[in-house]
Amino acid sequence: MDAAHDYASAIRYLHNTFPAYVSYVQKTRAKIGPIDRSDEGTIVVRTSDGKVVSGKPSEIQINASSKFHGDAVEHSPFDPDCYAPVSASSTTFDGAPAEALALRGTCKSGHDDKDDASDLDFTTLYVNPHTFQPLSVSGVNNDDTVSVRLEEDFSAVDGHTVPSLLSVRVLGHGWMGWLDIRARVEYSRYQFLSSMP
Repeated sequence: MDAAHDYASAIRYLHNTFPAYVSYVQKTRAKIGPIDRSDEGTIVVRTSDGKVVSGKPSEIQINASSKFHGDAVEHSPFDPDCYAPVSASSTTFDGAPAEALALRGTCKSGHDDKDDASDLDFTTLYVNPHTFQPLSVSGVNNDDTVSVRLEEDFSAVDGHTVPSLLSVRVLGHGWMGWLDIRARVEYSRYQFLSSMP
């Protein structure tokens, strides 16, 4: 296994060239303490500028201080250009053989003007060990007050690699013990279109 080679091969799948419009259905379930909400809707993204032209992407709390409210097509939570591989190892994913690529952040975090990216969310990319097709990316970030678990799964649809699931769990500790956020967004029924649907 060669972490640099395998990561470069994997992210080629994530650098999609889409037609003019991509449509998909998002189904969201979020639980923040006692508040539980669900919604479902169709999102249409114009890929020339990444603008959502129909529907409204869900807003999901990613960690204690930031939210994700982008679309799954052009603004997915995992930006492969903001990470570099550290090592590669054999593992399993959903009961099948997989390769786990340990990641380190390379983009600025945006928090407190830090120059490092040590608090970025993703730490492991799982890929098919033969094709390097991305399967899932996950991360765990724990400190004295908050634990965050983040996972984004991928699927191949009509020759494109797209997100199929975003799952987030934020759990507070100590004086932040009141914090309990669970969110799950499923992406399905992708359509790749040359004109506005």
